[in-house]
Order: sequence, then structure tokens, then C-alpha cells
Amino acid sequence: MNQSLFGIYFPGVDLQSVKPLVVAVLAIAFASAWHALSKKGRDPSPILKMSAGLLCLGIGFLTLSVGFGLSNGHPISAMWFIGLYVWHSLGELFFEPIGQGFVIANVPGRAKAFFLAVWEATAFLAFIGGNAASNVFGNQLYVFVGAAVLGAGALLLALTPAMKRLSKE
Repeated sequence: MNQSLFGIYFPGVDLQSVKPLVVAVLAIAFASAWHALSKKGRDPSPILKMSAGLLCLGIGFLTLSVGFGLSNGHPISAMWFIGLYVWHSLGELFFEPIGQGFVIANVPGRAKAFFLAVWEATAFLAFIGGNAASNVFGNQLYVFVGAAVLGAGALLLALTPAMKRLSKE
């Protein structure tokens, strides 16, 4: 399927380069922000970062569902996919380092590489599952997943103070 961006048509698969580009561009800004906040003793807790990542992920799915809803059955603009990828990239920048850091900190030395590979393999499994689910549920899947992930992010955000007390952070 071809997508239009400002009247220019190109293969929709080209949009998949947006996410790595956004991550590469913003990774330095995020790392700098975390470093600066840490030096001031204001680095957000891992739980807060993970909830922010989930909220961004949910917003991304809902962005795409709005695009589908407004399209009235026609192909949607590439801008909706770009919005999805930007929100998901932001979510990844909040969430991914925390998960990898958890694996590195809690797995014995000999098994670190294996469990990091398992961590990354979950993305592969999610893509397969998402593809199968979208074939069954169509565009409504994005509304459901977006709402579920936003709810999970909001719940984690609400539980952050209690979880910080329990973890003695």
C-alpha cells in the first residue's frame, strides 16, 4: 500500500524507518536529561519512567486509531503512522533502558546475554501477535490496545508512591 505525505506517495513500509530515527535523535537528549536530573538528585524513579513509557505507548495506539476513525475506510495519511512511531519511540526511550537495566542487574553474569536476547525477543513475539490480532480485529484493535496500555500506565503511575516505598528507593 502506498502512503501520501504532503502529496508525495511512497511505499508504506518506508515509514518503519521513522522509529529508529526518532530514537537515535532523542536518545542523546534523554540521556542528557537523566544525567542532569541525577546530578541534581531529581532523577525520576524507574517506576515513574516505566509508567511514562506505557502512557506514550497508549497515546501512540490511540493516535493511529483516530486516524483510522477519520479516514472513513480510505487509506489514512502517513502522518498518523508517523505520530504512532514518534509516541512509541518516546515510550521506548522511557521503558527500554529500565527493562534492560533490570535484566543486567538481576541475572547472573553467565546468563546476561541470553536474558537480554529474551528481552529483545519479546518485541518479535509482540509483532507476530499484533499482526495476527490485527487480522482478526482490524482497526478496532488499536483502540482496545491503546486504552488498555493507557490504563496500565495510569495504574502504574497511581501506584508509583506505594511501589517506591515498598522498594525502598
